[in-house]
Amino acid sequence: MGWINRFRLRWLGKTVRIRGIFVPIDCPEISEPAAMAIRDGTYEGPEAEMLIKHLEKDDVVLELGGGIGFMSAVAAVRLKSQAVTIVEADPRMLDIIRVTHDLNGTFARVKWGAVSDGNDGSHIEFFERQHFMVSSLTSHESPWIRKYQVPRMSLPMLVGEAEPTFLIIDIEGAEISLFNRVTELGRVSKILIEIHSQLFSDESVGLLNSNIERLGFMLKDKSGLVHFYSR
Repeated sequence: MGWINRFRLRWLGKTVRIRGIFVPIDCPEISEPAAMAIRDGTYEGPEAEMLIKHLEKDDVVLELGGGIGFMSAVAAVRLKSQAVTIVEADPRMLDIIRVTHDLNGTFARVKWGAVSDGNDGSHIEFFERQHFMVSSLTSHESPWIRKYQVPRMSLPMLVGEAEPTFLIIDIEGAEISLFNRVTELGRVSKILIEIHSQLFSDESVGLLNSNIERLGFMLKDKSGLVHFYSR
């Protein structure tokens, strides 16, 4: 997208600026609850604040669950070129992520797939809901519209490819088993993760924290469901 088209979208009021980042709102894929949070500036508020607080200019980011591309753009405007990779399971969001980065003159590699405990190259079911923010790998949380067979990707494989130092994770509950069989995270020294604790037992959430700590990380910051670990 050239600068003329970026200017046109902004001038026509089809974007909103949050924390210095332009994001599109005039898209059928963005539900009204999400659009309201974007307009009032609360969308991904704690996550963005914590990212800005802990991100360093030499970091390389791997984001699991890209949403509309807001968090990755927050990172990309502060980092070197080619320093952000996104994995997103919802096929509706792939073009929106690219538009968000185009609007901000940033770049991120975007991969379609779901990160879960399992074998690379297989597929896993993804359940689309009207509100993209609660679309997920589970069918029982709330009514879903349709389901897809999404390429399955393992965390170790992605870490090996992208060589990140900073993980951002917001995968609507799939985080609960993400680290079960992970034994190494390469250069990763920071993890920013939204833990959807309302979906799970205290025992399951405790196991997730133990798995992260087993890899050498300690909880250093927290705001609601958003946790920041470092090592």
